[in-house]
Amino acid sequence: MLYYCVTALFLSSALKRDIIGEPFQKVQAEVHKLLSGRIVVGHSLKNDFKVLSLSHTRKMTRDTARYLPFRKLLNVSRTPSLKLLAKQLLGIDIQNGEHDSIIDARVAMRLYVLNRKQWENDVRRFGNR
Repeated sequence: MLYYCVTALFLSSALKRDIIGEPFQKVQAEVHKLLSGRIVVGHSLKNDFKVLSLSHTRKMTRDTARYLPFRKLLNVSRTPSLKLLAKQLLGIDIQNGEHDSIIDARVAMRLYVLNRKQWENDVRRFGNR
């Protein structure tokens, strides 16, 4: 089962109801439990993990910001923005105005799904660079 972007986990109304007003440590433990043993897909996931004071194994992380074939395809040496990846690889415009973490999560997942077979082959062959 895949979970995309830590922020997207909180968008289900059931989970949202369960965490409102709860202590950070309790929410952090719940997120850790949800992610444990699962592949996490997102963009610049280190930021999400840092905010939550969590870590996740690289082997189980699919970060669109770090996936080398995307950089090569776009011919960029720096970390590509999700906005650039969405425009160039999916042909869609995002992040025009107010930030929407749901859209970001869905776009990251679309990028992963479109490249899933190659990405997973790369992970098996080279590890998660």
